[in-house]
Amino acid sequence: MMTSEVKWTPGPWEIQGYTNYTGWAVYTQNRGCIAERWYAQNQKAPYADELKANAYLISAAPDLYAAAEKAECFISGFEGDELQEGIAEMLADLRGAIAKAKGEVSHG
Repeated sequence: MMTSEVKWTPGPWEIQGYTNYTGWAVYTQNRGCIAERWYAQNQKAPYADELKANAYLISAAPDLYAAAEKAECFISGFEGDELQEGIAEMLADLRGAIAKAKGEVSHG
């Protein structure tokens, strides 16, 4: 798979908690806040741990994408090798995730 130019905000992405709200934001150095979810302090945050976990996952997206592209490139070298069980499914999963990240598949 050939790496193509992506349109999202370049990484690294970092998370930051709020002091006056319950929640998290994902920031980049050059673009500021690119994603956030929060609750006012007087409002119950039923999914506070989930919010934090989501923020970590989102902040890892650029690194995960780069790793997926490298893995796809390496694993595709074994495509067609009968000794490599599960290679076709693994490549399909990687290629599907990469295409989804690039907006090349419908989400609905």
